[in-house]
Amino acid sequence: MRFSMSNDMNIRNMIHDAINRMVFDKIPDVFLVGGYIRDILIGRKPRDRDYAVKNDPLKSAEIIKGYIGGTIVVLKDGLTVRIALKDNTTVDFTRYENRIEEDLSRRDFTINAIAFSPETGLYDPFNGISDLRNQIVTMLGEGNMRNDPVRIIRAYRFAGELNGTIDEKTRDVLRRFRDLLREMPSERITLEFLKTLESDAAVRALREMLDDGVLGVVIPLDYNELELRCNKILEIIKKNEVLHKKNKETFTHGLCSFKALLMLEVLINNTDLKETLLRLPNRIVKRIGTFSNAIDLPIPAGDDHKGLYDFFSAAGDAVIDILVVRGREDLIGLAERFMDTRDNPVISGDDVMEILSIKGGPLVGEVIREVDRLRFAGTISTRTEALSYVMKRYGKIS
Repeated sequence: MRFSMSNDMNIRNMIHDAINRMVFDKIPDVFLVGGYIRDILIGRKPRDRDYAVKNDPLKSAEIIKGYIGGTIVVLKDGLTVRIALKDNTTVDFTRYENRIEEDLSRRDFTINAIAFSPETGLYDPFNGISDLRNQIVTMLGEGNMRNDPVRIIRAYRFAGELNGTIDEKTRDVLRRFRDLLREMPSERITLEFLKTLESDAAVRALREMLDDGVLGVVIPLDYNELELRCNKILEIIKKNEVLHKKNKETFTHGLCSFKALLMLEVLINNTDLKETLLRLPNRIVKRIGTFSNAIDLPIPAGDDHKGLYDFFSAAGDAVIDILVVRGREDLIGLAERFMDTRDNPVISGDDVMEILSIKGGPLVGEVIREVDRLRFAGTISTRTEALSYVMKRYGKIS
């Protein structure tokens, strides 16, 4: 157990960070702890800050809020006080009673049990820096895992983020405690599972979850079926790495990356979500449902514009996902053209009703879809051409 001070540029940046500097200046006996330090040490840009303080966390938060603004929230655990900032980052304060080592000893893994203050430098009583250097995820104790079984999934998440391995003793505990996940809030499980899918080595993390029986607890399918789905994911990732990088954060409104969404769709395809331990946002649930309904539909030839338009319509927002999974990346350009046509109509229902002298009904939608189909095929390009086509094709209906 020793204190050390690193001269690494990342550590200097940590000291000179405006919020860190303010907290160290205004709050006595404070340590920066947890994921912020982990990310700094591995060269990743950190977002959220976590401080351990000896005085009242609420009082500390109120002092710092006076300088940086934000909204103060007392978290459900009652032990953590958070400042939520406008840039969507957070600043958390928790109390440590006696020595900072006692606080660190209650954390999940050695890589998250490192503390820092300007007076002491880096404090690493459990050799977390060594584990970071060797890309190993090591628990701090069985009791810590039993007390919060969601940490089971976090182990695979961190292994994926570090592109590393899980200590064998830790992995044995993950296997033995995996059924405790059923007692945990689905929202927390979902958050950690999604972060696992976002990690650099997500496929390997999933395979280890599968082999350890953890994936089968989260998604209750038999081993062979889950193995087939993991193999399919591996095939997709190998073939489409450039595509995933290009389309990161595309099509999902920031809920998760395109890669993570694809992995979810393959894992949960035609599975009753209520049977899983996941509680996904409604937008993702809808996307997975659309994917499941259209994934096995026949894909028309590239020159069959009518057939492709109908297929793309059935595939909806999941059209790119399905093309990637089916290995038809050659049609992505046409799919993007379809979505642009669908999302940017040149005529409205009011236009159709005025031209046809009708007050509504299914014909209005049929006409708009026909115009969009012709736009997709390149026969119609402008609003003027669309209005002229409708007038000539239908005229006024008496």
